[in-house]
Amino acid sequence: MGQYLGPILVVLGAFLLAIYNSWKGALVKKDTNGNQRVGGDVMLLINMFCSGAIMLVVGIFLPTKSPDFFHIPAWLSQLSWMAPIWLIVLASTGILNIGIQSLNNAAYALEKNYLVAPLASATPISLIIASGYLLGQWPSALCKAAIVVISMGAYILYLGGGKMEMPKTLGWLIPKIWHDTVIYYGGPYIRIFTSRGARCALSAALLGAVSINFDAVLVVLLNPAMGPGLTMSFVGLATFFYMLLRGNLRKLKSQSIPWLPIVCVAVLV
Repeated sequence: MGQYLGPILVVLGAFLLAIYNSWKGALVKKDTNGNQRVGGDVMLLINMFCSGAIMLVVGIFLPTKSPDFFHIPAWLSQLSWMAPIWLIVLASTGILNIGIQSLNNAAYALEKNYLVAPLASATPISLIIASGYLLGQWPSALCKAAIVVISMGAYILYLGGGKMEMPKTLGWLIPKIWHDTVIYYGGPYIRIFTSRGARCALSAALLGAVSINFDAVLVVLLNPAMGPGLTMSFVGLATFFYMLLRGNLRKLKSQSIPWLPIVCVAVLV
């Protein structure tokens, strides 16, 4: 059973992530007047604090045990004179995740879910290069093939989605007879030329490919719950101070905030 536990957890995590993204998209989506049911900063604050608290509690009861196959990269060990390695890694992934979560919320607020999800599939592909250079972990040919298949599966979610116009610049370069085909297969990436939401989604995916490596190191140095819990708390605390400086904490007093769906989303994280 142990050999199947990893794949089972990955599949279960992907399923919960799909539900999480759908719910989050519905909550932060802007209507035609530019209004949101829940502001992106409010969603991020409640999400990260609730999720972080749950993970930290779980992490207290989990042991710390580094897997035999994982070694801290030399370049990271050389920074130990500045601070404990786990603290350097936490600060790095925390800062990256502030950008990732903010960009993700903006993407789901500005774009449709079926366009954001395929752009997020850029993370696994980019991870091959990021993990190779940051951690020295280059996957085998079979693993690379699996990553490509996973990314293609996410991208297929877009096919048959809503219609869009060909950007003028590309319209001049691509023969008109090919427009429908190019839009059908390349819609999400074509949308980058005209949509800030699509650009946010792709930027978040590329940053995610970098941050996952720091997340992996933090999990090894601490444990599978304590590492993510500290990262989420870091992001939540940064969001709190951001809202405090902007005078946006009053949003939390709004009677229109759907607390139950937001807390459910936080639990899914």
